Amino acid sequence: MGDVVAIFIYLFFIFINLFLSFKDYIHPFNKNSRRALWGIVIFSFIIIYLFLSGYRNYSGLSGDLYNLQTEYEYYLRTGNSIYEGGYKIFMGVGKAFTLEFYTWRAIIIFFALLLNFYSIIRYAKNPHLVIALFFIFLIIPSAEQLRNFLAFSFFQVGMSQLIYSTKSNKYKNFIFSLFVLIAGYVHSSFYIYIVILLIDKITLKYIKILAWFVLLFCVVIFLNNNNIQGFSIIINYFENSRVSDYLNQNIRFGFLLYMFLHGLSLYILYVTMSLTQKLQIKDLKIDKVFTTNLLLIIFFPLLMVNGTFIRIFRNILLLNYFSFGEFLSLRYFHSKKLIFVLMIVSSCVMWVYLTYFFANTPYALYFPFFLDNIYFR
Repeated sequence: MGDVVAIFIYLFFIFINLFLSFKDYIHPFNKNSRRALWGIVIFSFIIIYLFLSGYRNYSGLSGDLYNLQTEYEYYLRTGNSIYEGGYKIFMGVGKAFTLEFYTWRAIIIFFALLLNFYSIIRYAKNPHLVIALFFIFLIIPSAEQLRNFLAFSFFQVGMSQLIYSTKSNKYKNFIFSLFVLIAGYVHSSFYIYIVILLIDKITLKYIKILAWFVLLFCVVIFLNNNNIQGFSIIINYFENSRVSDYLNQNIRFGFLLYMFLHGLSLYILYVTMSLTQKLQIKDLKIDKVFTTNLLLIIFFPLLMVNGTFIRIFRNILLLNYFSFGEFLSLRYFHSKKLIFVLMIVSSCVMWVYLTYFFANTPYALYFPFFLDNIYFR
């Protein structure tokens, strides 16, 4: 019965937020000049929090949550951890108050979710659309991968400032760099996003050329049995570390799946950008978001080493949702908007299907997300 309740609540909040994403066309909601109905936003925050903090996984098919719990409990006993210093600071708070793992985890999730909702409320032109799309896909990996979710929350604040803030470029670059460093101090993979600063340094033309060179390099890697020349030196340097575990694997054809998912995001952003460029609206940021996604193609070779690096592209999805909301909030393209929303919802469903049903078994993460939640039993 609990799973039915969980699924009903999950679908209800997706549909209500999708419905309200069209509020400018719906009487009497169109009389409200605010970007969102804050009562629904607050309830959405609470429901997302309950899904995330109440998540458990008893399947035995996924180790992320179990490993986090084991490492946290080891840190409480010894004060030592293999994780990054920033994450250890957060664990140190739990140690100081002798919090058991799931209580501590619930507090961290609340803090991280607040950061995400801050960026949504502050910068999203259509918060309801962003929340609905978050519900469809991003909520699931956020429940399982606490460390990534915490780092992602800092990154999202910095990224939204970089793209949408009206402050000077110097200020925005500083804030973005600061939040990337904080995110990287929690989860070291986030340091790579510092390259996003290049979007204001080089033109879209040169980023496209760079992307084509990287794709050609991927072909060479594939012909070389997914081995990247020079990686052996890196692997030896990180011997016996978690980094070497990532770099020592290859997935042969599996990388195509992950490249397709990012390509899908690029395609939708390109279509959106093409439609809006003719309008020459000064404050529209869709082109910057597209350029950011295009630049991330430089990390495609990592997908050929280990599918875990799909996180690099998944972490940019919330920013993409901001852009989709920008398009939906325009006073143009009225006849195209329903088809547009169906397209982006389908892309989110595609992320769910290919990630949790095709590349993995749904019994590992997707089904436990609904079945093992302590609040919806």
